[in-house]
Amino acid sequence: MHADDENINSRIEALEIKSAYQEDTIEKLNSVIIEQEARIASSEQKISLLIDKLKEFQPEAGTSFNQQELPPHY
Repeated sequence: MHADDENINSRIEALEIKSAYQEDTIEKLNSVIIEQEARIASSEQKISLLIDKLKEFQPEAGTSFNQQELPPHY
């Protein structure tokens, strides 16, 4: 029975080591996800601001680029 106890103890130890590595990996992945969420939120905010600024340069409603008066050199 002594050999069986040692075998069980070594298997439990191996599982504990695997579990510790998995916990560490999960914590690292969680940190990356949190950082990415912040970057995405920041990017979305910047894109929204850019869209608003771009709308300021759009031609008036109802007129397309083709309907706008061309400069004299055309």
